[in-house]
Amino acid sequence: MNNPIGDGAAIEFAKGFYDGLGYKLSSVQDVFQRAFDEDMVAIVMENLSQGSIPVLKKR
Repeated sequence: MNNPIGDGAAIEFAKGFYDGLGYKLSSVQDVFQRAFDEDMVAIVMENLSQGSIPVLKKR
């Protein structure tokens, strides 16, 4: 997180992230990117204003 995040957004983030980790992925898809994308969808679907706080950092 690039800033503090509220409880509701954190819960939706976690649910979306772990749902994304559970999907069967093709060999070319980055599992963490997919999970991050899912958590961002979960935050937006809950209409939470903190969707810009989570960031995925890659090497």
